[in-house]
Amino acid sequence: MKNFLISIIGMLLSLILFSCAPMVKTDLKRLNENPEKYKGKWVIVTTDLKSVVDDPKAYRAKILSLPDMLN
Repeated sequence: MKNFLISIIGMLLSLILFSCAPMVKTDLKRLNENPEKYKGKWVIVTTDLKSVVDDPKAYRAKILSLPDMLN
């Protein structure tokens, strides 16, 4: 029973690790210029808070990274 549970956990971990889409960081300009390059990947859009406030519609449904806020 113990070996069976270990093999199940091993299979689940393998599936989780190998089935994830690659994650990339880019800015909104590059994403909009070449969206085909980022298809099938998790895209994190790097930006600053001012850009999001100036044009919030451009950033809807996007994962954002605001590095300037951490400094």
